[in-house]
Amino acid sequence: VRWEPSLNFLPRRTRFEDGKEARPDQVMALDAVERVRRSTLWAATAFGKTLTMAGLFRDFPTSPGVILIHRRDPHIQSFDALGEMLGEPIGSIGGGEWKERRITVAMFDTLQREMKDSDGQMKWDSRAVRFLKRQEVMCIDESHVVGSPSRYHTAMICPAPIRVGMTGSPWKVGEPLRDFRLEAACGPVAFVFTARDI
Repeated sequence: VRWEPSLNFLPRRTRFEDGKEARPDQVMALDAVERVRRSTLWAATAFGKTLTMAGLFRDFPTSPGVILIHRRDPHIQSFDALGEMLGEPIGSIGGGEWKERRITVAMFDTLQREMKDSDGQMKWDSRAVRFLKRQEVMCIDESHVVGSPSRYHTAMICPAPIRVGMTGSPWKVGEPLRDFRLEAACGPVAFVFTARDI
């Protein structure tokens, strides 16, 4: 599925606080996502997911939002840039930190540990569950990871009506249940940007 803009497509504000500017394909991706509200962006590595996330959070300026990640590296590398683009501090949950902001980057593993008691039972009154239930916008970086049952369960606790998964490899041949979980947690593919489009 490749998104084609409608004839009456009008570009949104494309310049960010730090002077960066969204490319036309990133603007098209945001338009596609915001029309359907629940979607997966199939985007190659060079697409610029951080800038696309910044555009999404800017378009919902009063909504609390979470970016779920599964490893620490992207957390360190790109989310300082997100704060600069938006002109606001970004919260961090993971690696020993628990700092909530309007937009918070949270590690799946940290949330999952916080949600379970010592016997492995779900703590529905935990701060992780309360945090997830307050979110109105959810982005999942490398969203193919929600194919695993534990990460899928964590994502589904969040009731955010705006849900976007970003991945370069959404489907896995021979694992339909994994694919169903990805679509249930994020939504269907709404925009495709492959390495051939670069």
